[in-house]
Formats: sequence, structure tokens, C-alpha cells
Amino acid sequence: MTRPETEEAAWEIVAEYPPVREVIPPGTERVLGRNRDLGADLILHDVTVARRHAVLRNRGGALEIQDLESHCGIFVNERSGGYRGRVHLADGDEIRIGQVRLRARRLAP
Repeated sequence: MTRPETEEAAWEIVAEYPPVREVIPPGTERVLGRNRDLGADLILHDVTVARRHAVLRNRGGALEIQDLESHCGIFVNERSGGYRGRVHLADGDEIRIGQVRLRARRLAP
């Protein structure tokens, strides 16, 4: 039996290179960027990533990503032009920030 999507669930963000694995519980957020001193929680070691590039928010089990006015924007599933605002993510979506590719995975509640 599958669980309804409305149940609060954590999300996992993973990348092979550079290696990244971060769990985002419901009601929390993570800033993605390349500089911890400027408030990035999840460090992406790539010069094309802004110091504070984007934020991932888990709102009651629904994950969204928002660009923080970076120069390059964010890409979800390689949508051309990138996003400058907020995007709701689905299980399995690929996020590209600079040259770093991440995958969003919804974890069972």
C-alpha cells in the first residue's frame, strides 16, 4: 500500500560529484551555496555556484526550491532558461545549480 502524498515526509538530496547527501525533515530548510560563512548549510564546491545560491524548504512534506537571486538561476529537470523564483519539486526531480547535479528523493514517512 502506498502512502498518500499529503503525509509529512522527509526528503533526501543527493549528488555523486561532488558527493552530497542531506536529509531535509518536514518544517526545515537548507541554504545551498559555496560559502558556509555567508549562511550556506549545504556546501556545493563549484565556482559557478553563488555563495548563497538557493534554498530548499520542506513544507509539511512538500519540497520546494527557491533561487536567492543568483546570477545563473536554478534548473529543474533541465528546463531551458532556468528558474528565478520558487519551484515545487517531485520525487526524482533533478536540480542543477551551476555544474552540480542533485536529485530529490521523497523518503517514506
